[in-house]
Amino acid sequence: MLNRLLENIRLALIYLAESGVKARRTSNRVTSSYGWKHVCEDWVREFRSDCGGAYVSNGCFILACVAVGYQVSQPAPGVYLNITAPARPTAKRTTLRSMIRRAPRNTEPHPLEPIARAAFANCTHQDATTLSHYFAGAYVRGGAKAYHTVARDVLGYMESQGKLTRDRIGWYYLTPEPDAPA
Repeated sequence: MLNRLLENIRLALIYLAESGVKARRTSNRVTSSYGWKHVCEDWVREFRSDCGGAYVSNGCFILACVAVGYQVSQPAPGVYLNITAPARPTAKRTTLRSMIRRAPRNTEPHPLEPIARAAFANCTHQDATTLSHYFAGAYVRGGAKAYHTVARDVLGYMESQGKLTRDRIGWYYLTPEPDAPA
């Protein structure tokens, strides 16, 4: 699991270093970190096929951005970053909009899934807030925004794979394994 996390971060760092994206003075509120994560995956698929897989989780993309000095601002479906696309794409002429496309459904487990499952072992229901506090290791007042974004990413990813169900209030529950007795 740690290797997958490190690989996600490595791919994001390669993208940030080689794609030509630059820091800007203010946050880019046109595209959130979730949109940039997809741009990163598409860029890796197109220009760095030697890197193996191209999946990068939103949380790992945010961590890579913070590690190289980009600033994070208020949460959206992801967070906003002070990042801008290169003036001239590095390999072929494309627009940012054409680079953002839906990634194919991934059958691999999320790199943070084992930690999320451990949280469900402690408490049968979770939401993004409780899971973010579990990720943080304690109650973090005011500083848990990045953890909250990562928790939403993990919960949404696991729900899209059918591993979680959500009730009408917003609590997530583990879906029983098909071969497990009810």
